[in-house]
Amino acid sequence: MIVTSSNLATNLLVDVVGLERMQQTLRALGIHEGIELVRGVEDEPAYEAGISNRVTADGLLQCLRPLVEERGFSPEITRAMLDILHSQEFNSGIPAGLPQKVRVAHKTGEISTVAHDAGIVFLPDREPYLLVVLTEWAPGGSGRRPMIAEISRAVYEHLARKGSDE
Repeated sequence: MIVTSSNLATNLLVDVVGLERMQQTLRALGIHEGIELVRGVEDEPAYEAGISNRVTADGLLQCLRPLVEERGFSPEITRAMLDILHSQEFNSGIPAGLPQKVRVAHKTGEISTVAHDAGIVFLPDREPYLLVVLTEWAPGGSGRRPMIAEISRAVYEHLARKGSDE
């Protein structure tokens, strides 16, 4: 589901865990806004009935924050989740805009005319930072991944400059 960003795997996980349990977990982590999880992915009948999952950048950021703050999960589970996020195979978004010494634990997604990349950026000489980029384009358009990489590079360069000024 995460490493290869598979919508099928996401749907299988939703079936096994259940929407209600997933919603309870989000609430237990203090995520009350920014994520509306109401169905699986690519559910055309639900979509046509106006039932859609929704996410904001802040919602995705709130999902990553417990990993950085090491809360909500045991240290072993947190490490395992970070290992999975570090194994993401689609690296043309956030990681593409960064030097090779920087590690990124992230989750990408793309469906229809929207794409996202949400990650924790680990730098050698500072605390990690969170970055979430959501994009949308017109049907037939392109350029979303280079845009995510450009935004990632701009954030990194800003923080690198800020760190050298301190």
